[in-house]
Amino acid sequence: MGFLLLGVSDMAYKVCPKCKKELPATSEYFYKQSRSKDGLTTYCRDCCKAYAREWQKRNFEKERARKKKWRQEHREKEKERKRNQRKLYADKIREYRRKYRELNHERLLLKDRNRYLANKLRFRIRDHKREAKKKQLPHVFTPQEWQVCLEFFNYSCAYCGRSEIKLQQDHFIPLSKGGAYVACNIVPACETCNKSKGSTDFGDWYPKQEFYSEEKAALILQYLRSHQQVSS
Repeated sequence: MGFLLLGVSDMAYKVCPKCKKELPATSEYFYKQSRSKDGLTTYCRDCCKAYAREWQKRNFEKERARKKKWRQEHREKEKERKRNQRKLYADKIREYRRKYRELNHERLLLKDRNRYLANKLRFRIRDHKREAKKKQLPHVFTPQEWQVCLEFFNYSCAYCGRSEIKLQQDHFIPLSKGGAYVACNIVPACETCNKSKGSTDFGDWYPKQEFYSEEKAALILQYLRSHQQVSS
């Protein structure tokens, strides 16, 4: 049995002899075939795909050998095909992420904010390292060294002595003035002291504070010197 063309509302239809479905005679439902009268395959796309899958299963080794031989003979085409495939996939992923961010903008902002609030210290450490790296300064301060630092200052602010609060990593020599992100330049500080000190030198800032203590200043310098000796 061949094919049947039926004129229905100026639309040509064609019956697939395998699945017996009557479908529009267009390239959407049938593959193009130049040697046929209507320029389309006898069987519909679905039946052609099913036949191709069955044939590949029956001739798995033969098909694999054929593809391997083709790839060896057309290396440049194969490389170009893979490049285009990767580019197409990357473009689809970027477009999907862009649309997802647009549709979920407020929810993602809230999620990022909550994650930041729950992991402030981790994000600050990342920012410290990134800024030190930009300025080509050493940035090798480790979580283990931070734990040692906290224990030395009894889990309290090195400047004012406040405890039972969230402590931040303060650059004794400010980053803007060449202070590296290393053990001999980091001390624990409360948020208030850290912000108040900012990029001011310790010797100019600390003596002016109400909580100034020569004992604490000596302890800070002792800690930094001891780690400077270890680093050297």
